[in-house]
Amino acid sequence: RKLVKELTTVYINMKIVVFGVCLLLLALTTPEISAARCPPGWGLPSPPTPLQMCYKFMDITADNSNSRGSWMRQATYCQGAGAKLKWPGGATLATIGSSTDQEYVMTAINGVDPKKYPQVYIGGFNIMYSGKKNWFWMDGRTWRYSNFVKLNEGKDGNCLALINGPLPGTQRGQWNDVPCDLNDWSYICSVRAKEYVAPRWG
Repeated sequence: RKLVKELTTVYINMKIVVFGVCLLLLALTTPEISAARCPPGWGLPSPPTPLQMCYKFMDITADNSNSRGSWMRQATYCQGAGAKLKWPGGATLATIGSSTDQEYVMTAINGVDPKKYPQVYIGGFNIMYSGKKNWFWMDGRTWRYSNFVKLNEGKDGNCLALINGPLPGTQRGQWNDVPCDLNDWSYICSVRAKEYVAPRWG
């Protein structure tokens, strides 16, 4: 009986050792999980189309007068926000490179008062080249997607705004080219989502 008990104990201990070895081998052979994240308060990263972006609406208020200014000044504030976060690649006025990005921008301004903020700056600008206006994104991404108000592209100004409020003949979310020196407009900043590797046992 004593021998049986000792053998049973040895068997159990061997099972525990084998189980531990199996877990170790699984940990060593399981690929690490890559994911993307945004800075706190910048929402969830958009799907890779091809880049994953994070967006944040920047409010201008009476007690935050430093955020009031022209398109270029608001672009500077976005860059300052990125520097403060110490985020890789920094921040710029929002780049909207796809219809998916557009959806995430609309999520970022969900609940923003359309009467108080009928238009907000985003990161597009144009330059006259070869006899026509060519649009660019501030962060250097290739211009592949647009959502302009019909028949309005390039007519009014050289900087880009996103429509949030009820403007005649427009829909919320469409883009409007506007003069670059309009003051007291809020704006949307964007950063590229940062990839990180999830811990094996996290």
